[in-house]
Amino acid sequence: KMRILPTLEDTLRFATMVEDAGAQLLVVHGRTRDMKGPKKGISNWEWIRTVREALSIPVIANGGIDRFEDVDRCIRETGVVGVMAAEALLSNPALFSGRHVPQVDLALEYLHDAETYG
Repeated sequence: KMRILPTLEDTLRFATMVEDAGAQLLVVHGRTRDMKGPKKGISNWEWIRTVREALSIPVIANGGIDRFEDVDRCIRETGVVGVMAAEALLSNPALFSGRHVPQVDLALEYLHDAETYG
């Protein structure tokens, strides 16, 4: 996994270096290392698409997946083979199911399964 770098040129150079080193798949986060917390900003799917077009290995997008509808939109706009999500899963662990399940329901299901299956 890599984050985009401050310039597209550096991002492409680094991604190519990772592929040349033997990576079989690359996850590209569409925000720079500095884009965290209050400086979060919008994930740059355009740069992810450019990286995907430059490489011959599969690329997975990370960043900007806040709702289930974002999954298809990201894949369409970037051409990646899949997406990753992180922060959105904290508030909706069932995000990829297309449903919004209250966290307490998921916690109770987990506890039931833990008790049932050990």
